[in-house]
Amino acid sequence: MLLEAIRLLPPHYKLLIFGRQHPQTLKTDGKVDEYLQKVQVKVMEKDINDRVFFMGELGHADFQAAAGSVDVVWLPYYENGQDGSGIASICLELAPRVLCSTSFAFDELFRLIRYKNAERFDIGNVLELAKKTEMLMRREVPSKPYGDDSTYTLRSQALMYAKSIGWRGPMPAHDEAPIGALVKGAACGEGSSPRARLWLALDRLAHP
Repeated sequence: MLLEAIRLLPPHYKLLIFGRQHPQTLKTDGKVDEYLQKVQVKVMEKDINDRVFFMGELGHADFQAAAGSVDVVWLPYYENGQDGSGIASICLELAPRVLCSTSFAFDELFRLIRYKNAERFDIGNVLELAKKTEMLMRREVPSKPYGDDSTYTLRSQALMYAKSIGWRGPMPAHDEAPIGALVKGAACGEGSSPRARLWLALDRLAHP
């Protein structure tokens, strides 16, 4: 799909593909994955080898830097039952423009936070993806932060999590305690669950 879309865009547009082959598709017989092989063949057959670049898997910091430095991020997920995407969350926070498919994986995210830098396109619609890419490139980049988290914040999610694992006291006010303390308070509270105590143990390992 992306290879077709890049062909519909002006020649100066380049496609950078980040990531690696999914570990579950690796084979022990030494053969190249069929899908990966087809992608490489299509790149060469369509004469776009100078416009498509496989960037490989990046570390966390490098991926964040990459997401914030490109002009547009494409997230063309097909429907596969996935109900969330960490990659999408990172890109929506850092990239100036993001195009997401209408996969269910993004639906809940957009219900929680309204993003100024994002548009959606029908799964598999190459023409829509290309046209909306050009449309976004003609717009001014919105100011940061790109997402409006005034309703659902990291703190509100921490409060909900703390309550679910055993918080036994009154909920702290918005600015009353740091997020880590909320979860620790739930873990140390009277009647806290084994799950809560496990979280506290993990937190101590991470922050001795």
